[in-house]
This record gives sequence, structure tokens and C-alpha cells, in this order.
Amino acid sequence: NMKVARHREKLAEWHKKKRQYDNYVQEAHSAEATALYRAKKLLEVLSLTVPPDGRNGTARRGRSERKFEFHLKKCFGNNIHTGVTMNIQNYEYPYSADFSYINTRYNLHIDIEIDEPYTRDGKPIHFVGCDADRNRFFIQKLWLVIRFSESQAVKYPGECCKTIAETIAYVLDDDSYLEHFR
Repeated sequence: NMKVARHREKLAEWHKKKRQYDNYVQEAHSAEATALYRAKKLLEVLSLTVPPDGRNGTARRGRSERKFEFHLKKCFGNNIHTGVTMNIQNYEYPYSADFSYINTRYNLHIDIEIDEPYTRDGKPIHFVGCDADRNRFFIQKLWLVIRFSESQAVKYPGECCKTIAETIAYVLDDDSYLEHFR
């Protein structure tokens, strides 16, 4: 009888611990806990982003870039920068982003490029694969890279800005970045 009673006590104790564990697992898998975990991991990753080396880039700006800058600043304010540079190891000249979105709160950096199809002499300058090394360079520094054709930036600047905002909202899991476009 003592063995049976002791077994029942241990069984009741096990069921209690099992309920506690099941509650813990349920809480750990809740939407709130998942969001907190994701936010913590995102901040850990973004803390490793390499900031720009300089802000005095001298790269020539395309004709359409000034107009597009107006739209970017209207949507993203002081988070938009021009002239941001990133030094390239063993190379004399740095990469200079057309535009940079830099969110210092989260350390989120985005290289925004406007790809003009031709030089002033009519030679093609942006074609499939030509910017792969440059893209890889920024991505290795934990920047995002968003490219638009010059035609997209000129004809649909609002849609281009919305694409950037959607990217930011997705990465940060925060739809408030889309308020401007509602």
C-alpha cells in the first residue's frame, strides 16, 4: 500500500510538472514571445552592420537623382543621405552610394541605387551582373541593396519609395513605416 501511495504522489507530481512545462512551451510559442525573440535577434544582427567610412563622396550624380532625392526626403526625412562612401580594401576609390537610408535607432543601412542605362557617351553601364561585386560588398557589410532603373525612379518615384518602405517594414516587422503610403 505504501508503494502504491508513493507511486500516486510521484504521478501527481509528474502531471503537475508536465502542465507547467506545457504552459511554458505555449507561452514561448506565443506571438508576443516570438516577436520579442525576433526583435532581439534582429538587433543582434544589425549591431554588426558596418557603418559608412565617409560622407563626402564625389561620384557624379545622374540627371534624375536630384528629383528622386526630393521624393526620398519627403518619405524618409533625415534618414536619407547622399555622398556616403565605403572604402574598398586594396583599391584607391571607395564605393559611393547614390542614396543611403540609415536608421540609427536600429542600425539599418540600405544602399539605394538608381541605375542609368547609358553613360553620357551612349555606352551601356548597367546590365545583368555588372554590379554583382558591388552588391556583394555592401551585403557583406550587412547593408541591404535596393536598385531601381532610372526609368522607374523618374516615372514612379512614389512606388519606388513605397518599395523601400515595404522593405523596411518587413525587416523591422513594423508596419508603421507604411503610414505615409496609406
